[in-house]
Amino acid sequence: MILRLLAAANRVARDALAKKLEDAFLDEGYNIEVHAIGKDHTTLRLEWILASKAFAHQLSQRNEFFDNARSVGFKRIEITALHRNL
Repeated sequence: MILRLLAAANRVARDALAKKLEDAFLDEGYNIEVHAIGKDHTTLRLEWILASKAFAHQLSQRNEFFDNARSVGFKRIEITALHRNL
């Protein structure tokens, strides 16, 4: 019972961080959708129509980004080009 509650709390924390990151990207002028996905929400997915190798490289230079993601239990980060009608 306690483990299930802890797992649920961790999922909530990952969802909250995804929302916080999306808001931070919007504040910087980036229209990036950020989601916590997967069975236990342990994959952080960034979706952006302008996703590129250069963006991934710039993001990799932000150590605090990865530290924050790891601290709440994200195990994988995906960056994908978003191609939807807005």
